[in-house]
Amino acid sequence: MSSDSARNEHAAVSRLPVRLDDTFFTESKLTREQCGHLRHFWNLASLHDGDWSLMGGEDSLQELDTAYRYQLSAMAYAAGAAHYHRLPAMRSMFKPLIRKLIYKMLRREVWGYWYMTSQSGVGADPDLKELRKPWADPVCKENIMACLPVVNPT
Repeated sequence: MSSDSARNEHAAVSRLPVRLDDTFFTESKLTREQCGHLRHFWNLASLHDGDWSLMGGEDSLQELDTAYRYQLSAMAYAAGAAHYHRLPAMRSMFKPLIRKLIYKMLRREVWGYWYMTSQSGVGADPDLKELRKPWADPVCKENIMACLPVVNPT
């Protein structure tokens, strides 16, 4: 490196401020409550497999709006929004959190209800004469949470 280029590099570095002022950061910080929610998400996602003690629901069959799948998906949506909009540089915190939430979503306790539900019933389909043949995969059809609609190309 020539002495001129070294001098130019030093001059460029010396123009950097010693301390960044408050106007440097354009994104607003998380509030104490928002940080608390993210910490709570981390605590829930870190529970041992099968431990749902902090995520109690009203229905053991997991068919009401307090079901684990709704709680976990809301946490994943909130964590993703916080990461994207407020803390985009904190990938090292959000990536393991979202992975842990997805891992919990794949547990049998979350989706085990589907086999019986897939048979339908007169409550959901009053014209039903007999129960349908059940299927265990909750993603393959009729799942508005996980499926994209099939578009007819015609």
